[in-house]
Amino acid sequence: MPVFASLFCKVWFLSYLVSEVVFRLQEIEGEKMRKFVRLMLVVGLISNVQAGQNFNGSRSIATASAIAQIKAPVETLSENAVPGFVTTAWLAENLDRNDVKIIDLRKTPKYNNGHIPGSISFSIGALCGPVKGVPATLLPPAILGYHWSLMGIKNDDTVVIVAPGKFQGATLLAVALKTTGHSKATVLQGGIEKWKGEKHLVSTELPKIMPSRYSVSKGHRSFIIGKDIVAQAVRTGSHTLIDARSEAYFTGAKSDEARSGRIPGALSHHCKKNFVKDSKYKELATKEALSKMFAKLVPDKNQPVILYCRTCMSATLNYMIMKCVLGYEDVSIYDGSWSEWSTITELPAVKGATD
Repeated sequence: MPVFASLFCKVWFLSYLVSEVVFRLQEIEGEKMRKFVRLMLVVGLISNVQAGQNFNGSRSIATASAIAQIKAPVETLSENAVPGFVTTAWLAENLDRNDVKIIDLRKTPKYNNGHIPGSISFSIGALCGPVKGVPATLLPPAILGYHWSLMGIKNDDTVVIVAPGKFQGATLLAVALKTTGHSKATVLQGGIEKWKGEKHLVSTELPKIMPSRYSVSKGHRSFIIGKDIVAQAVRTGSHTLIDARSEAYFTGAKSDEARSGRIPGALSHHCKKNFVKDSKYKELATKEALSKMFAKLVPDKNQPVILYCRTCMSATLNYMIMKCVLGYEDVSIYDGSWSEWSTITELPAVKGATD
């Protein structure tokens, strides 16, 4: 009986020790932490074996069985395994993964009324601010990385973004993640409406978040460009410019900014054209249909492209499609977009329909 009591005490203490280690090491990169914890478990169990070899070998067998039950962590999703847009079926299959983080961009009351289990509420307005006097531009990567840390996002996580109806907010967040070096960012096709419509799990519980120490990777923001590069492209004709605003804004028939019109030489591709018409849920058109649309604008996938809209949000949808779905090589986003360009009278603008 004393032997059993001793065994129980040692196992209990080992379990307690491991739980403390897990808690204290939450901020260490996931894979490193799991390897360390597994090592601690194995070392502790082996030492128990050595201490109890005089117990007719039965304790050694039990310990070996326990070691065999230690499961290796689920392999982290590779970048190639995460498309730019995922289906509700994909998310349902991967919902319980620790390395999948879900961000819900709806307003707080709608989020509180029911969201995908484990999803984190986030306001899209937190991504932008006045940078160098230009309003509503993407904040620097260091500030964005602080947001990711507060949400518990780690560098190897796959981030699934739930749009509030329009995809543009979700694609803006995906692009913001890419500027910090985060490659595995994807948007949920059909959003929360399709998730609920298919009777998937919904929760009203707030997730328990352990802040991370997100490491921002430098050199990933070069595709976000300013007015000087755009002006040079207009002068030289080096890039194809694509305007994501509606036809009325593109032609100058309608305007909410300092001037009406568009950047000279720009082609029109309203972001709404990217979706299935009359669909019950907000879903992209097929890859084949999207390929035909963009091929008319840019036949060569190696041709440099600059995307813009009013405040760059709609342009990010065209960006995600061109880069993540269709495989265009050289695509940039003019961050200031028309809201900046229209205020600078020295920069040219044109109106009217194109040929």
